[in-house]
Amino acid sequence: MNTNQFNIVPNKVASDYIRGRVAMSPGVFGRLPDDLRGLAFTAAGIESVHTLAQIRDAVARLPEGGDWRKLRNEIAQAIAGEDDAGRGHRARADLILRVNGRKATAAARHADFVSTADIFPYWEYLCSNDGRERDSHRALHKLIFRYDDPFWETHTPPWDWGCRCTIAQLTTEMAEDRGYAVQARDRVKEGWVPPDPESGFSFNPKNLAPDLDNVRDTYAEDWDVLTETLRGTPVTFGDGTLGTAWDWAYRFYRDQDLKVLQEHVRANGTEMVIVRNADTGEIIGKFYGDKTGVKDNNIHRDSKVPVRSEHVHPGLSAFPSPHDVMMACYPSSRGEGIVSKIERYTVIVPEGTSLRRKVEEWGDALDQGKATAGEWQRWMWNQAKIGRLTLKREGLK
Repeated sequence: MNTNQFNIVPNKVASDYIRGRVAMSPGVFGRLPDDLRGLAFTAAGIESVHTLAQIRDAVARLPEGGDWRKLRNEIAQAIAGEDDAGRGHRARADLILRVNGRKATAAARHADFVSTADIFPYWEYLCSNDGRERDSHRALHKLIFRYDDPFWETHTPPWDWGCRCTIAQLTTEMAEDRGYAVQARDRVKEGWVPPDPESGFSFNPKNLAPDLDNVRDTYAEDWDVLTETLRGTPVTFGDGTLGTAWDWAYRFYRDQDLKVLQEHVRANGTEMVIVRNADTGEIIGKFYGDKTGVKDNNIHRDSKVPVRSEHVHPGLSAFPSPHDVMMACYPSSRGEGIVSKIERYTVIVPEGTSLRRKVEEWGDALDQGKATAGEWQRWMWNQAKIGRLTLKREGLK
C-alpha cells in the first residue's frame, strides 16, 4: 500500500504556506471575510488553538517529504486527545492531510506559474480524465484562459472536495494552436457548474495576498465589530508565538504598505511614512520627506487612537534612528516598522517605559558627532535585551 498519497517531492514553498496559516477555532474562522479564510487554519469540532496548531504543523511536514501514515496517526491522536485513536479519527486525519496538502501544493504551483506568466501567459485546465472525475470537472477539461482571467478565481484546482484536476502552462503560440481564439468566444461548456458556496470548500489563489483595504470597504460598518472580535481572539502563529487574530490580520496591511513604500523609494529615492489606526487598519495619513527624513507630523503625539506606522529608508539599512524610536515612545504607538530595500525592523516601546529623554540625548549626540551609529545600535540592542523595548529584524526578499 502506498502510504504517501502524493509521492511528495520536498516543496518548501508549500510547507511555508501551511505554517504561515494561523490556527484559530472554527467559530472565529466562520466570522472571517472570505478573503482571509485561505490564510487561516481550522478543523471542524476542534476548539483548542493548541491542538489546531499541532495539526497544522503536522500537515506542514507532508510537503517536506513526511511519511503519510505517521503524519495521519499523529493528527488522529491530536484529534482524539489520547494515544488510542480510533478508525474514525484516522479517516478524518486522512481528509485533513489530503485537502490541506493539495491546497498547499496548489498555492506553491500558483506562485510559480504567476512568476513565469510573461513566458506562459495562458493556462489550460486538465481534469484527471481517469473515469472517476465528476461531470462538472470533466466539462472544464482542456479549457484555456489567460492566467489573469477571473475563471481562475473560482476554478483553480482544487476548487471542490476531492478535486484532482491540475493546470498546464502554455505560451501564446501553444494556446493559439489549441484553438484559444475560437474557444474565447464560447467558453461555457455543457455541464460547467460554479463552485457551491454552501459546500464549505473554497480555494481562491487571489486571496493568498488579500488587499485588506478592499476587504474593510466591503464590510463597511461591520468592520469595527469584526476587528473587535479579532483583537480578543488568541491565536498561535506558525513560528509558535502567541498573539491575537488581529495581529495576524494586520500583517496584510503591513505587507501592502511595504510594497507601496518600496515602490516609492525606487521611484523617488526619498523617505515616506504611512500611519494607520492600529485598531481598525484605516489609513490616518501618508507623509513624504527627503533623503534624510520626514518632517514631524505630530500624529503620534496628538492621536486619540492607537497608531502603527511603516517608514521607508532610501538606503540599505533600515536600523531605526533616534527619531524613529521617538515615535514609538508616544503612548499612542503600537509599533513602528522601518524598512529599506533589504530589511525591516520593528520597534515597540511598552507603555510606561520612560525612554524618550534618553533617546533625545542620543539624537543630539549623533547630530553633533559625539556618538557613532555603532554605539547607538549597541545601546538599542542592549535595551531590547533587558526588556525595555522590542527590536526585531527580518530580511526582505
